[in-house]
Amino acid sequence: MLEACRRLGVDADAVMARAGIARAEIDDPDARLSGVQADAVWREAFAVAGDPQLALHAAEALQFGAYRVLDYLGTTGPTLGEGLRRVAEYFPLVDPRGVLRVQERAEGSALVFATRAGTPLPRPAQEYTLTVLFLRARHASEAAWHPATVEFAFPRPP
Repeated sequence: MLEACRRLGVDADAVMARAGIARAEIDDPDARLSGVQADAVWREAFAVAGDPQLALHAAEALQFGAYRVLDYLGTTGPTLGEGLRRVAEYFPLVDPRGVLRVQERAEGSALVFATRAGTPLPRPAQEYTLTVLFLRARHASEAAWHPATVEFAFPRPP
């Protein structure tokens, strides 16, 4: 997300400083940010950017391959659904507070993004995650499809 902010012209170093995150924590491939730290990054990124749609714009600016393993898993499945199932299996590595599931329904497949009990995700993290997944799915399928419906657990965004 910080790299996407950089691409959008948002001062990622200022975001990290305001969130109390050291550069070493971001540069260490084995380091993990806590949910509190990740939420602070979102909060401060919005403050620095002044963009109420930052989560969506950051997802759009994120280059393919930024999530190396998940991007690989999602695009190498024999079907889009299988690729999403693979991503869902490993999603707790990105944010253990979230759970992804692919559900087969009469009207088609549904991607459900839920939170683990007692560990809510802030709205920007949900919007960012779903937008990244949507854009990755379009990339993997090489088709400009649109979801039939999108439902949120919060009021509809503008």
